Amino acid sequence: MAQFTYEDQDQQVNAAVSSAIQNAAANSRSGFRQELAQAAQSAVHLLSPKTYGLQFSKKWLRDYIVKEENLAYSVYADTIQSDDSLFPNQYYAAFFRHVGGFNKRVASFRAFASSASDLFDKIADTFYFSEEYQDKSFEKFSKYSAEEIFKNFNFKADFPKELEAYFQYYFLGSKQYAFFNEEFFNQIPRDLENALAKAANGYAFNYTKFYNDFALTVGFPTATGLPFSYTVKLPTLLNFGGEVQAKAHGFQANNNKFRIPEAVNVSAEIDFAYALKLESKFGFVTPFDHQRYVAGIDKNVNFNLPLKFNANFDVYNTKAEIVVKPLNNQHEQRMFHYSAYPYTAFYSIFNFAPVQFNSNMKKIYTNGHKNEYNQVFGDDKIGFNFRANYKGDYKYFDFATFYNYFQRNDFLSFFFYPWNEQEIKQNDFNLYFNPSSSANKAAKFTFNYAHKYAAKEQADHESRNANTNDAIPSIYKPDSEERLYEFVRRSYAGINSAFVNAFDFSAQFLGQKEADYVATFAFARSPVSEKSRFLFYGKYNTANNKKQQYAFHASSEMPNVPLTNPAAAMKAEPSSKFYANFKFGESFDNAAKIHFYANAKQSAERRQYMRDNDLYKQCESEMQRGQYFLPACRNFTVADNRLNEYYYNFNFQNVPEYFKNYTYKAFSIARHLGYQYQSENFVNPHYKPNEIEGVFKFSPSFRYANFSFYSPAFSAVFDNVPVNQYFSAIFAPHPTYSAFDFLMQETFRSRYQAACVADKGFATTFDNRTFPAHFQNNWYVLMAYVNRNNYYNNNFNGYFQQNK
Repeated sequence: MAQFTYEDQDQQVNAAVSSAIQNAAANSRSGFRQELAQAAQSAVHLLSPKTYGLQFSKKWLRDYIVKEENLAYSVYADTIQSDDSLFPNQYYAAFFRHVGGFNKRVASFRAFASSASDLFDKIADTFYFSEEYQDKSFEKFSKYSAEEIFKNFNFKADFPKELEAYFQYYFLGSKQYAFFNEEFFNQIPRDLENALAKAANGYAFNYTKFYNDFALTVGFPTATGLPFSYTVKLPTLLNFGGEVQAKAHGFQANNNKFRIPEAVNVSAEIDFAYALKLESKFGFVTPFDHQRYVAGIDKNVNFNLPLKFNANFDVYNTKAEIVVKPLNNQHEQRMFHYSAYPYTAFYSIFNFAPVQFNSNMKKIYTNGHKNEYNQVFGDDKIGFNFRANYKGDYKYFDFATFYNYFQRNDFLSFFFYPWNEQEIKQNDFNLYFNPSSSANKAAKFTFNYAHKYAAKEQADHESRNANTNDAIPSIYKPDSEERLYEFVRRSYAGINSAFVNAFDFSAQFLGQKEADYVATFAFARSPVSEKSRFLFYGKYNTANNKKQQYAFHASSEMPNVPLTNPAAAMKAEPSSKFYANFKFGESFDNAAKIHFYANAKQSAERRQYMRDNDLYKQCESEMQRGQYFLPACRNFTVADNRLNEYYYNFNFQNVPEYFKNYTYKAFSIARHLGYQYQSENFVNPHYKPNEIEGVFKFSPSFRYANFSFYSPAFSAVFDNVPVNQYFSAIFAPHPTYSAFDFLMQETFRSRYQAACVADKGFATTFDNRTFPAHFQNNWYVLMAYVNRNNYYNNNFNGYFQQNK
């Protein structure tokens, strides 16, 4: 199979085979299914070296064994792709739990669509905003419209097959499935209209699910002739109930379309409860007196969240507001409970009552509940009173306790085996919320979003000093639209043709001791200007009146480099500059200040690496034939101007001691993780008061990095540190393309940007297909643009229906 990846012409098959073998080989460290892992390791070097992005069919395998406890899990997932979409046509995932050789499926999910592209198009076409849809006849714009071109060429439309989809899952001990067709999607607007009409008068619901998540009984005779048995059960209860009322304004359902409401108000009372009980015991039966002697352990996990909330969503103005209150304002409520207690017992085999109610059951304690802790928290920060109580065999909890736990377990095994502990000990932990003793009675969360395109004539061209901090607002109160739009204006100042995105978050805790937390962001970037800017303002005012404010202003100057001319790109100078100004403190008058400056450039080694690259040689050969826009040259043009070397400098003033301690702790973690690459100098460091400077440099291939810094206390160097491909995608910038563009490049292993190109002798389509094209002295249709949200779509489809 591995060798056939060189010969098979179907890239989807090659991608699925490659991912399956690579994942199976990577699971060799888990100790589970060793035979498969060893076979995959022997075949992995026979695979084609071609890499496949996420848009190709994939097979994932993941196994993990919890050390020394004979517990394991398996995860299987696969996708089947088609060429019409980045999303798979079929997706399957399954999770299995393995306990002492017993295998049980925990959950599985499967979804299938005849066409993922048609599915997403259908859903997107079903919903629209009020300003996007106009029910009027299509007017022909000109004789060169797409409709007229299709008429003149007498094109015959390829009518797609009817859209079909299938959805199935196994979860919480039951299996559910559903089929979808065109009629189902056409019915969505009317179903939503009926649902909103019901919700307007209030809708009560109650969902209760009780199931046994895991059950196992093993029995066998012993040498003494007494029957021995081991039993484990995991009964689980899930309850979700309450009442919800929703009122929507401005929605409409007609012609198989649904106009998204302009505003929605939702009020609800919700009570969510989850309970899990592990019953595990083993023992033997004495037939002569009909008694059963057992030793076991009981573990309980309970979670309860009763609350009521009122939410307002202003879709038109992109604003949301949610007010949350406890459902019961009078009594202390237990929100979370975890307990575990080992025991011994003996009882009659004719007694079917639970062993917990047997008078002969004795719980095992090591210290008689001498270790008991109570901690009250939350009241000083947000004005809500929470209480944590623990009593059991553990004397203390520290970082090492949790670190050692996650050394034995990974992230998923924690959810597969939440009851798992290496030692059997008695524990009882409870988390309470007491609304009657809480100073505040409600929490209010708001979110506001604004975006703007600032044309050249709108930009403010005032000069900006690198030490200026525009993130200090004139309005400090939470939930402020004025501050949001102030940040919008400041972010695009001096940036021509800027695209701005801004967010404002706030959390207010209302009552006798009001507290508020605020965060406001704004980012402006332009495809034509060399400047970009990021602003952040944060503030908190706790219930005990402790205040802190943060203002962070970052800007960059990155030149415009050639994107379509490889020869010019090789001569370009992509060096860029970055500035940042950070202030924080109780007030900005005497705040701590940190100034940052960085100069990024392309090293000589990187330039030489690109000249020696096969991509450059292929591009150079194509340029000699007059072909400048084929994929090789386009990818070289972008890669050639990436920056891999930084010189940086921090200058700080009035920085408090606790902040310095945090930075040293961060360095201590980095030193621990990268000790094999690191060296330090405490004897004669490069000393500059209130200043830190250094160099960060990627290797020419972006696979390794060197990092050094010099501070007043000491200096340190990290050499040849291996870096993840996604890390280099973010921190090895390009003057024009964003980090997100390179993240997508790494994820999908695709071209940097889709392009439709007619070059000398070749054409490239938006889906990166290149083919020979011999153009003559005639007009050719290169591209036809159709706006999805335009009313043109319906009439264009109608035209095809009339002329098919």
